[in-house]
Amino acid sequence: MEKKEKHIIYILDSLSASCVYDKKNNTGIDLKKIQNNFFSKISKNALFFRNNYGYGNTHDFIHSLLSKVNINKSLSDTNFRRTEYNNPIGYYNKNAFKKIFFNNSNHLLGEYYKKQFPNFLDCFDVCQLESLGINKVKDDFITFCKKKKINEIAKDNKIFFYIHEMSLHDNKFLMKGTTENNYLKIVNQIGKKVKKDLEFINYDEKIDTLIFLSDHGATFNPSVEIWKSKKIKKKLYDRYYSEVFNEKKIKIVFFIKNARIKKNYIDKNLNPNHFFPIIDFILKNKFKFLKKKIFSEILDYINLKYTSLKAPPVSSGIYINNFITNYIHSFFIFFDKKKIVYCHNHPSQFIEMETLKNVDKDQIKTEIKLFLSNYFNIFNFLYRIIYIFFREIFAKILKLFKIIHN
Repeated sequence: MEKKEKHIIYILDSLSASCVYDKKNNTGIDLKKIQNNFFSKISKNALFFRNNYGYGNTHDFIHSLLSKVNINKSLSDTNFRRTEYNNPIGYYNKNAFKKIFFNNSNHLLGEYYKKQFPNFLDCFDVCQLESLGINKVKDDFITFCKKKKINEIAKDNKIFFYIHEMSLHDNKFLMKGTTENNYLKIVNQIGKKVKKDLEFINYDEKIDTLIFLSDHGATFNPSVEIWKSKKIKKKLYDRYYSEVFNEKKIKIVFFIKNARIKKNYIDKNLNPNHFFPIIDFILKNKFKFLKKKIFSEILDYINLKYTSLKAPPVSSGIYINNFITNYIHSFFIFFDKKKIVYCHNHPSQFIEMETLKNVDKDQIKTEIKLFLSNYFNIFNFLYRIIYIFFREIFAKILKLFKIIHN
């Protein structure tokens, strides 16, 4: 019997791009420690995107990925999101794929998918967001596949998997804080798990398509205290806050592997909102395209001038007020000849990203200063406050109506 093709979007939460072997791009990492891990091996002979910048956290990544919007322009940045649904998996709806969604039992992330993208979840034939009702250690992808008899479904159908795997993010050593060396060891262990996941569903490099992503990387001891602590001394914050925009934390993985794709590297700077338009283009062209074509048709139109990052909660009360910490991104990275970081209300507002040297405000381009002035404008704050107020009132009225109706 002829094998049915499978397409797999596999998001490994918390995998730093520095863990996938790439001579040109793995700055600060000992290449010998990563060249034989599973992710480095499977990314060979893939269309490999080198310069992908996330937002430093999972929720902003998902929102940008699925809505295909720039979250700063759509006022969808941290804790201020409007659901935007652009049917990112339209190709699979049109081409009669059975669609499988899996996310490990993770209350906060499961709730986020359900609240922000219910229409996305409704597209799937089988959807796993909550516990399978067994030991949480076994509450994983293979257990899910066995319980839902996914391999039986795959015998007679083309299958699309959307897998958001949390085992790296939820690793007990990573959650407590770990060193870079230990993180790389954990990545090796998780790589073996991902390999088993793919083997269980009979992933075949000759006929299947693997789209591999991550949402953010990691911060290591002792700098991780800026994320873990409820309160931190100003002296320690000043020492560690640059880890917010460390590339080991913010650069993310994106590669596409299919037998008809030739190995190639794309150096264009990308945000997650660019990923699905690129994926759609490749699928519609049935993987038959030259590097020149993907540039002329789509990449030449992408001009990523900046990306933004959430401030750690401990920033509140040190340099940034509580409202901005919760509702507005406080760090911006501007891409030019050199990467310049803007740190809102910090003593050193502009910093050269690679050297961490201060940059005089007079040397900053007028368009950047104008953008920041508009973004941190009092009217922008007022608009958000008013919107949040009415959004909460509307949500309460809707909830009350449902109770009365039931």
